[in-house]
Amino acid sequence: MSTSSTSTTEANKQLVLKAAQELFGNLDLSAIDRYWGDTYIQHNPLYPDGKEQIRALIQGAIDSGVSINAEVKRVAADGDLVWIHAKSFFFGKELASVEIFRVENGKIVEHWDVIQEVPAESANNNTMF
Repeated sequence: MSTSSTSTTEANKQLVLKAAQELFGNLDLSAIDRYWGDTYIQHNPLYPDGKEQIRALIQGAIDSGVSINAEVKRVAADGDLVWIHAKSFFFGKELASVEIFRVENGKIVEHWDVIQEVPAESANNNTMF
């Protein structure tokens, strides 16, 4: 991988980490305008395309007093794709997720996720994190 590719990959990783902290950690809705592209493709079938769906989700939680928190446990990147493994608390549920973001021109423009609820009991002594 060239130095240019390495620096772009690292910049994309830092952008996603900063965006996740500001929006999901600090609940700063202005982060959407700073870090998400005008075109935003959403692959989660529960939400439509567009960054305004993110704003509506977070604003709805803030307005209803629902606790939201996300803690990134791991991050990896390859070029324009950044993966985060996160422990989240959304709408009263503890969740484990892997979020994949595609970055283009310094903005998040595409998103995939795999989310599962953390069970009260596990068949093993390993954690999900």
